[in-house]
Amino acid sequence: MGLSKFTGDRFEYIQIPSSLNIQGFPGEHLVNGDKENTIFLAASMKNANSGKIVACNDGTYSVYSSRFKALDTLDVVEAVSDTSENILFILTRNRRLWSWKKDILVLLAMM
Repeated sequence: MGLSKFTGDRFEYIQIPSSLNIQGFPGEHLVNGDKENTIFLAASMKNANSGKIVACNDGTYSVYSSRFKALDTLDVVEAVSDTSENILFILTRNRRLWSWKKDILVLLAMM
């Protein structure tokens, strides 16, 4: 499981390390980038009852959610970025829509 990067003449496969314990990607929008060329993915995690945001930057994967206490508490099912505003929109399992910009989490709507 992983992403592929187009290098101009071929695709380069970037495998997700098994140490991240990712089970799969439940979201419809699997790949979204930001101005820093980070790709965000909503991932379901093994041995956890919640979804997290995984980031890939320069071929290195990390559980982005775990870097921020506010994000780590969310059960993420979808994450989509708006590159023009450098903002990440997050939908949680309890149908709440959040925005994440400049390390600030804001509740936008409850559906």
